Amino acid sequence: MSGNITALIMLGKSGASNAETLVHN
Repeated sequence: MSGNITALIMLGKSGASNAETLVHN
């Protein structure tokens, strides 16, 4: 369970950084 939660957090962080990159570009 904790492994899946960690994966979701990692995906959420990468998604947020990707969105910020798109916004700044």
